[in-house]
Amino acid sequence: MLPESNPDRFEKNDLHTGNGIPTEKKERIQQLLSEGVASNQIAQELKTSRNTVHAIRDNMEDAGKFELGTWKKQTVASLAKFVNKGSSRLEQEVDNIPAGQLPLALAIAIDKIMALQDAPAVVVEHRLRISADDINGLLKVPKQEQREVIDIEPKKEVDDV
Repeated sequence: MLPESNPDRFEKNDLHTGNGIPTEKKERIQQLLSEGVASNQIAQELKTSRNTVHAIRDNMEDAGKFELGTWKKQTVASLAKFVNKGSSRLEQEVDNIPAGQLPLALAIAIDKIMALQDAPAVVVEHRLRISADDINGLLKVPKQEQREVIDIEPKKEVDDV
């Protein structure tokens, strides 16, 4: 038998909240986030974990100091420029570029643009095939349910004179 789930495990712990780092470092992370610098780059530059950077970003968003939608738009614009330059270069130098280098980077960037624009990652299509026999079967009423049709004459209106 499985143990009961402990709801306390979903609460934030102090490990990745940004509360245990120096104020100067925290302010620098907030500044870089506001400038649109990637979380991975911030973590590497300031020698902290990505989870801490994400926690600080989440706290900024909760406080209204960080707009994730604006950040997504800025990142999409940057990636779009990269994809445009890369695809132009690929087109110009297609014979000189090793096959495994630029196309992979372009494919990843295109996927990221679509993800940041909230494009669906997977499209599920459901198909239902209905034949004429299926429709006729739905239209036929079993004999026990058949009822007699009653025609009623429309009521004649009397003209007021």
